[in-house]
Amino acid sequence: MSDVASQLLAFPPEISSGTQLTPEDYNTKINNFLKITLGNISASKLAAVDKDQDLLQIVDPSINSLSYLFVLRTRLFEPSGKTKLNLSPNTLTLALEFLTKFDGVQMRYAGSDFRTLLEWLLQMANQTTIVPAIVGAVRTAIFRLDPSAGAMTSTHLHFVRFCLQQRVLVQALPLLEATIHSFPAVKSSSIDGTLPCLPHTDSTGYISLESGLTAKLSIADVQEYFLLCATIWIGLRRWDDALLNLELVLTSPTQGSPSGLMLEAYQKWTIVGCLINGRAMEAPKTISGSVLRSLKTCSKTYEAVVEAFATRTLAKLQSEISAASHEFSADGNAGLVQQLLQYLPRFQLLAFQKTYSALPLSMVANWLGQTPDNAHTFIEAVIAEGGLNAIIELRDGPNQEPVLRFFPDRASGPLAKSEKEYNAELINQASRTNAMVDFVKIADRRLVLTKDYVEGLRKRLRNKDEDVGSMSMMDGGEPSWDTSGYQDDEDLMGG
Repeated sequence: MSDVASQLLAFPPEISSGTQLTPEDYNTKINNFLKITLGNISASKLAAVDKDQDLLQIVDPSINSLSYLFVLRTRLFEPSGKTKLNLSPNTLTLALEFLTKFDGVQMRYAGSDFRTLLEWLLQMANQTTIVPAIVGAVRTAIFRLDPSAGAMTSTHLHFVRFCLQQRVLVQALPLLEATIHSFPAVKSSSIDGTLPCLPHTDSTGYISLESGLTAKLSIADVQEYFLLCATIWIGLRRWDDALLNLELVLTSPTQGSPSGLMLEAYQKWTIVGCLINGRAMEAPKTISGSVLRSLKTCSKTYEAVVEAFATRTLAKLQSEISAASHEFSADGNAGLVQQLLQYLPRFQLLAFQKTYSALPLSMVANWLGQTPDNAHTFIEAVIAEGGLNAIIELRDGPNQEPVLRFFPDRASGPLAKSEKEYNAELINQASRTNAMVDFVKIADRRLVLTKDYVEGLRKRLRNKDEDVGSMSMMDGGEPSWDTSGYQDDEDLMGG
């Protein structure tokens, strides 16, 4: 074995010594390994040895992750950073394998190189025939680095953008379903200590701009991320999830006038809200009046279509859509608006349910403007999707036609749930709520460690004999929620 190979296998030292390092010793040794060992192996020397021995067959990606990434980098990139020509397909395969096996703690110390690898794979994926494999590997890497995937990074944005461009929407779901609980600050939070290798309470302890695991994110980047997520949810017809992400865009910080991304989100939000509720929705209370007025002024055709939908009149809806079809196409919303035509009969059925307990299917078909057979198929599909609590009764006898029978509530009918199912839903909801509570508590603790908060606390303590709530938070207790002394921060995403 060459000296270079021996050097690459020198970390982590626990493998050879059999002793567990303390976090302080681990931090010292890994930094020395990066600066002294890997830093003194030239790219030309590494390439020469790699050509003779195939170092990626010697170094274990799950154990010697830093060394493996170091070798991969020299195979993929020129010293200038440009991608090498005529890359071996095997190198790409090994890179994808690495993303499913690497040691997450070691990658906290190689943030810039690791992020470069992830984003490079997404950039060049469309030049290959293995897009699903690349998307799957990058997604796995995001979760290996941060099991919650809740600290937003620039890789999050690149990933969802790529999934939407390549129309691999389902592949994006695990990341979209992760709750974003924090945005990258300049430095990592020090709640559990400053060493990246510590078992941090959450990923803000090692994901920061300083770590290199993410590039800087602007408010526009965050808005784009949630808008892309919403667009994917729309493509999958997950309307409630789409609405939530659109509202995250609409309620993001603004300097007084809405951005183009906010306008796009509002137009989609208007239609998606109608698909959910059958009418125009009230805007979130946290949108300022001036911003909302600007959005409404630029979205009159969307609101006109929603008003037409609320009348439950097909001809009026078709007329409004046709009149603004060029605008909808230019906005990229033509397909979404067309969903209103498909959903109108659903809300007509719900209107029937409020008035009747049962109706002959032929009468329902006539009111919907469909043939009995088409109406039968359509209604069965709506019931199967959970959009209508009803059944179609098929009666015996040659002159007995089918009847659509409605159920007034979910205590009976096809949408009825057992006590066990209700309990399971409550448990799942409680689990999600508890997870969010934990994230909020961690965010509160991060807040009290900031310079601005400490200075504000000092000012308050000068005017009060004591501030037990604030002091308890600094010890990890619950917040007092006294917001006096807070000041607005223009760059809320900057940490």
